[in-house]
Amino acid sequence: VRGKLTVVVVGAMHIPRLDAFSKSDPYAVLLVERSAAPGDGLQEPFGRTDTKKNDHSPTWNESFAIETMASAETNLVVAILDDDKGDDDMVGKVSIPLAEHPLGQETDKWYNMDTAGTRMHGMALFGERKT
Repeated sequence: VRGKLTVVVVGAMHIPRLDAFSKSDPYAVLLVERSAAPGDGLQEPFGRTDTKKNDHSPTWNESFAIETMASAETNLVVAILDDDKGDDDMVGKVSIPLAEHPLGQETDKWYNMDTAGTRMHGMALFGERKT
């Protein structure tokens, strides 16, 4: 099914302190991943939130959209990173299968990240494209 995926990254909580002398400066990156196994396929980035300075429970409320194909092998991946002067540190990520979301129905929930205790709040809507 081809359609428009709209995602609102609402916020996160319990972001761990990754820097020795300051709090984390988190931002989120959104990707569509297509493969039979998570982490093995084509990743298409389509959004990045603003960086929230010194914030362990950031609120973004930022919306992103992409035209994409949804199948059993398609996942929405949201990764949270810590903005640093050099290389940014990975805080955590979550992979959400698009097949689990009913077409045309908004999903609004908290997702557990792969980092213990870190959670991400997001809303998603996948609508079929009418041709």
